[in-house]
Formats: sequence, structure tokens, C-alpha cells
Amino acid sequence: MVKLNSSSNKKIALINSFLAPVFFSLILSILIGLIFHEYSLRTFQNRADETATLIANSIAFPLWKLDTESVDYVADATMLRDEVIFFSVRVKDLDEAENVKKTKMALKKSFEEYKNDSNFVTAQAPVMFRGHSTATVQIMLTKSDVELISVMFFWKILLLTLLCSIAGLVSLKFFKKYM
Repeated sequence: MVKLNSSSNKKIALINSFLAPVFFSLILSILIGLIFHEYSLRTFQNRADETATLIANSIAFPLWKLDTESVDYVADATMLRDEVIFFSVRVKDLDEAENVKKTKMALKKSFEEYKNDSNFVTAQAPVMFRGHSTATVQIMLTKSDVELISVMFFWKILLLTLLCSIAGLVSLKFFKKYM
């Protein structure tokens, strides 16, 4: 059996007193990061839904008057947002070629199939005019910015909690020395 001297015990105690806060910091950072990520995704989905509804409300009259040029301007303005990668206005009883559709990437699937894709957020809203649904607005946003912000937030929280743990450890050692 190996006998530990007091300097070995102090080293083990110092290592343990350092590892416990680091482990706690890591667990706390993961929990806060997951909560922030879920909140960000919910907020992003809400923003997509609100955008689709806002667009649907703003193009109701131009669609009724078949003013596709105005609808096209709204589509162009919507596509200026970095996260918007697909915009479509599907008018009932109108040929597919006459519908307004803008995209930043080639879509390999239908809009409906992207609803379950974890890389995108989709939203759609009916265009109502005089109580009747005349068309549907569909938009799709990429989650890449949300994912990047969540990862950056995680690393910031981890660094902050590690620094606080180390500062607490140093101050504890400092005060023990003078007590």
C-alpha cells in the first residue's frame, strides 16, 4: 500500500477543489445553453409565423386586384432578410406559373416536406380578403444563424462560469492563507 504524505494530500485536495467547480461550470453551461437554444428556436418560429401573417395581410388587396407587381415587390423585400431562403404566394384557382415564388437555393423537396427538416423553419398564413381565403403565403427560413448564436452563447457562458469558479477558488485560497 502506498502511503501518501501531506504534500500529496494537499495536491489531491487542490485538484479536487479545482475540478468540482469546473465540472459544476460545465453542467451549468450545458443547461443554460440548452434552455437558451430552445428559447431561440421558439422565438425564431414565432418570428417566422408573424412574418408570414404580416405579408399575408399586406398583400390581400393587391392580390384581389391581381396586382402581381406589388406582390413581387413584397417578395423581393422579404428575400432581403438573410435567413429567408424561400417565399411563395400560392393563389387559389391560378396557374402555378402565375404564382409568385422566390428562392435563394434550389429546393429538392416540396414546401410541405421541409416542415419536418431540422435545418429550416417554415411558416404559412392564409391571405384573407372580405372573409375569404384567396391565397397562401409560405416562407422558409434557415436555422443556421440561430444555431451559430446558440453555440457562441454556450461558449460564453462556459467561459464565464469557469472564470467565476476559478476566481472563487483563488479567493478561497487567498482568504484561507490569512485566516
